[in-house]
Order: sequence, then structure tokens, then C-alpha cells
Amino acid sequence: MRTPLEIREYAPSDFAFVRACYAQYLDEERSRVPVLGLPDGFAETYLPRLVQKVHDQQGAFLIASWEGAPCAYVAALPKPAQAWDATRGTVVMIMDLYVAPTHRRRGIGRQLFRAIEERFARAGFAWITLGTMAGNDEARAFYTAQGYADTYVFMGKPLSEPR
Repeated sequence: MRTPLEIREYAPSDFAFVRACYAQYLDEERSRVPVLGLPDGFAETYLPRLVQKVHDQQGAFLIASWEGAPCAYVAALPKPAQAWDATRGTVVMIMDLYVAPTHRRRGIGRQLFRAIEERFARAGFAWITLGTMAGNDEARAFYTAQGYADTYVFMGKPLSEPR
């Protein structure tokens, strides 16, 4: 039986889809973190740089399509090991994962993670990492269910009232 999900490599024609997803992601994050300090137009500089880095650094950028229509993406890049990584080996970092709200809870994110993990494991990477906003409980629960655990936590507090 054929599954309605297909995972494939990113193509330049996917940019508008990824841009729309990223805008929706930023809206979701701003609803959780109203002081999120990303300027308007951030996606227009971030996303082309991400695509270029994936190409230049032999990362991975995968698109998931459900019944032929794009519905999710994941991007990952090799990174230098950090002090908080559990290994001194080669490290890959998941930079972005987004599943359209209409397609969540279908196993798409799990399959994208599996594809990224398998690709980098075959390439000899020893550790995979990611980051998320502390208040994104849904994402944190998903990552935990995929076997990810806290390895380092950034914390902060304002020193004065925002102006």
C-alpha cells in the first residue's frame, strides 16, 4: 500500500512554501514569546542563508509532501561540538522543523526526523542536537518522544524594564 507521504530533497521551487511556513512559525513563536527579538523581514535574510549553508556545508533540507502537496520541512547542518554536547564527535544540528498545522499528528515530523537522523548517522555523525523556545511545550513534548533530552538550558532575566 502506498503512503500519501513523500519525503524529498529541497528544490528552489520550494522556497515560497518554506517562506510561508517560516512566517507562520514566527507568528506562533511571537504568540508564546511576545518580546521575540526578530526584526520584520528576518525570514528574507535568514532563509536564503540557510539554503546556502545547507548546500555549502553538506547539510540536509528535506520537504515532506502529503498527497503531492508540500506540508512540512526540516533543515539540518553540521556544527562544531559545543561544551554541552554529550560527545566530542561530529555534530549535526536541526536548524528548522515545521509541519503545517493542518498536517500535524500524522507522523510527518517523526518521519522527517528519522530521515535526517539516518542520513547523518550513515555519514558518520555521532550526535544530533536542536534548540527550541522554553515555552513551546508541544515541540518539547515531540522532541522528548523522539528520544531527545535536555543537555543544556539557557536561562535569563531582564535587568530593567523594556523601553
